[in-house]
Amino acid sequence: MIKITDISKRYEVKTGSWPFIKTQVTQANQNISFECQPGKIHGLLGVNGAGKSTALKILSGLIKSDSGQITVNDINVNQHPQLAQQQMGIFLNSDGLYPKLTARENIRLFADMHQLPDADKATDNIIEELHLRPIAERRTEGFSTGQKMKVALARALVHNPKYVILDEPTRGLDVMSIKLLREYLLKLKAKGCCVLFSSHVMQEVEKVCDAITIIHDGQVQFDGNVETLKSNMQDQDLENAFMLAVGA
Repeated sequence: MIKITDISKRYEVKTGSWPFIKTQVTQANQNISFECQPGKIHGLLGVNGAGKSTALKILSGLIKSDSGQITVNDINVNQHPQLAQQQMGIFLNSDGLYPKLTARENIRLFADMHQLPDADKATDNIIEELHLRPIAERRTEGFSTGQKMKVALARALVHNPKYVILDEPTRGLDVMSIKLLREYLLKLKAKGCCVLFSSHVMQEVEKVCDAITIIHDGQVQFDGNVETLKSNMQDQDLENAFMLAVGA
């Protein structure tokens, strides 16, 4: 289980030049709490700048929260980030591909980093599952946004993690690729994985999510399932219900 308890994070940004330097404080997350269960797909929703990506970076062990606690399979992420990362497949963006390496080599590199006993087989399996064979032997320089996204996803999933963290994974994907990703997420769920992903695409959220958490202005505005949100907002259209929940 992923358990997020009262995490808060603020950023200080300095503007201007000496001696007229000003410090601007942004509260990205404020006392955020929710849980993600094994065998469930959990959607993290919010408008741009709501604090979703900050929360996912803290969960992924890339930055530390100012307060609060996150555990993944009872491992404290702040105290043992590398141990927690071994449990997770993390996709936050498609940056970081090595352009001179092929798609296969990029994926194989991550298999080696996770010290998989049969890295070649694991690489072949994820290439097959995500239908990457047509581009597997091509260098990633010049790849389209969608192609980069799929290779980055494959790197995140090559070690067959039980906890999968995805930040807007459908960005730049075409209709067929989105359908493929949706089917793969459902396969992960059927295997007992805990999947947490952020999205702006309400159609995808409604189709795959067992639970959702809405963050607005750095705080949790709703935590439950789609039907409860619709009932609470008295609107059966998920997009409308979401807008009402964030006060838009």
